[in-house]
Amino acid sequence: SKEALELKKVPKNIIIIGCRNLVELFLAWTYGFKLKNITGIDLFSFNPKIKIMVMEDISYSDETFDCVTMANVYGYNADPEQCFKEVSRVLKPSGLFSFNSAYVPSAETQSSKMLTSDLHKIFNRNGLAVVYHYETKKGENTSHLWCLQKTSMDSTKV
Repeated sequence: SKEALELKKVPKNIIIIGCRNLVELFLAWTYGFKLKNITGIDLFSFNPKIKIMVMEDISYSDETFDCVTMANVYGYNADPEQCFKEVSRVLKPSGLFSFNSAYVPSAETQSSKMLTSDLHKIFNRNGLAVVYHYETKKGENTSHLWCLQKTSMDSTKV
């Protein structure tokens, strides 16, 4: 199918949200991204490759990146709806978004208390389709791995 062909394309550029230090940027490089096409953002950094900004307000143009990743930082977002809206906005059509999340009913952050069904609603509103989802139960908590693909440019205009 056309969708399967799109997934086989090698992404050209990537933004890593919450990369903390250069380790995640170098991991992307080992996976085949050119160093000049790897961008990081976080709340704090001394390195010019990692720009200072928040995930709810990404200061890059629409449809800039082929790939967006967030490893172990989703639970820190202040507004899940705005976070996914921004990811979808900077992601190119057919671009991939990979992240992990946790469902922790006793958590203090709203994003960690969101049900999978609520996340799916946000994904749909922002033109993001689930390509891969894996969950692991850990006591009362559930850890989720997600890979999404941007499917619709029109839905990002909400």
